[in-house]
Amino acid sequence: MNNISTRLVIILSSLFALINFLVLIVLKHHINGLQLQKFNIAYTGNFILVILAVSLLFSLSISYLKRKELDTKTKILFLALSLTPLLIIVLIILVMKNIILLPEAYAGIYPFKRVSIGLLFVSNLFCIIYLLSFAWLHRFYRGVFLILKTFGAAVFMMILLILFAFFYSINTSKNTNAMKADKKLGIIPGAAVWSYDKPSPLFLGRIEKALSLYDSGVIAAIQVMGGSAPGELSEAVVARNYLLNKGVDTNDIFLEKVTSTTSMQVKYIWENYSDYDGYKGLVFISDKFHLPRIIEMCKFFEMDVSGAASGYQLNPEKLVYFRIRESIALLLFWLFGI
Repeated sequence: MNNISTRLVIILSSLFALINFLVLIVLKHHINGLQLQKFNIAYTGNFILVILAVSLLFSLSISYLKRKELDTKTKILFLALSLTPLLIIVLIILVMKNIILLPEAYAGIYPFKRVSIGLLFVSNLFCIIYLLSFAWLHRFYRGVFLILKTFGAAVFMMILLILFAFFYSINTSKNTNAMKADKKLGIIPGAAVWSYDKPSPLFLGRIEKALSLYDSGVIAAIQVMGGSAPGELSEAVVARNYLLNKGVDTNDIFLEKVTSTTSMQVKYIWENYSDYDGYKGLVFISDKFHLPRIIEMCKFFEMDVSGAASGYQLNPEKLVYFRIRESIALLLFWLFGI
């Protein structure tokens, strides 16, 4: 490693980092069935990725221009930190293509494979931010102190990103609801089903809101969505059964019982109703803390939708929990499209 110049190390690190960012952008569009021509730098997630990429390349450029020779350990760390995100992406692709097979099991209510892919994407993000922090801090610290300082800075930056998503979603949630009567399609994303195939209180809140909009003429039909865990009725079937019992015409209920995540459900709507299919608009009906993520996903697919918040009220502790969970999920979709 002593034979490799500092400038070559910086060039290689910059090249690896740039490839990582480009692959992330391509992968995000591929996962969601979009052409790369649809890339929009104004979209929040794309803008964050560009800011991270520019900041990292700028920092590496400063190291290149200073012409100060790095010690061997620092060179090794630069190359390792810039290569690791690329190796993680390769692993993600191998898992997605089923070249690496994972157990057909569930982690809670989510497929283990999907959770694993999500964790790998988070690891990729942390490595990128760690490299960014290292590129700035290696000028001031050495040894173990550099590693610890870099780790602390990376964790701090991750928290800042989550906080940004948190406050962004709170601000967005203020702009949902209130629509005039029209021939729109109401969409109920799936949620938990309890014992004896009953909708959970949170899910029931969404269904009742859809029923209210249907009775008042705001929506003309209802798309119910959501698959099921083994041994249960699907979320969509549970919602449909409830609506039928309340007098909704069976011809006004459309069923989708395969999807298991919000991103899959938004993609399904984009694939089937992007031109509204004769309706005058699309209305996603969900919880106030959930709607901001749905709306951001729809922006990625360039869909103009409305949001109607259910009336279900959570206690403060649960609301904070769901807000934080949604902020992390929003950040994951912004950056990686999952």
